[in-house]
Amino acid sequence: MFSTGQIPFKLQNTWILDPSANTHVCNNKEDFTFLYLVAEDDYLIAGGNFIKIQAYGTVTITINTPTGKSKMKLSYIALAPTFFTNIVALSRATNNDIHFDLGRNVLYRLATSETVCYAKRLGGH
Repeated sequence: MFSTGQIPFKLQNTWILDPSANTHVCNNKEDFTFLYLVAEDDYLIAGGNFIKIQAYGTVTITINTPTGKSKMKLSYIALAPTFFTNIVALSRATNNDIHFDLGRNVLYRLATSETVCYAKRLGGH
C-alpha cells in the first residue's frame, strides 16, 4: 500500500469508529464493491490533507456480536486507497438508529437497546 517502503501503520487494515466523520471510508480496493464514480472535486479532508476519493460503493465487514462473529454491509463508502485507515462514520450509523455507548464499548439500537456489535480500543483509538 505504501510506496515509500514504510512499515504499514497498525490501523491501516482496521475499521475504526469515528464520531466526527460524516463519510464511511475504505482504503482497500479488494474489500470494496464498486457502485459509481465520483465527481472530479470529491475529496476527503483529514488533518489538513486532501485525499482524492476514487469511487463510492459498499463494503461488508466482520463484526463481533452477542452471538459471535457476523457480517455487516456498509453502504455509500468512499474508496480512498491512500487513507491511513478505514472509517465507520458514527453520524451515518446514528442516522440508522445505531448509537455508541463508550462506557460499554458497544454499538446498539436506541429503539430496542439491542447490542449490534462490540467495539474495542486499539492503538489509542
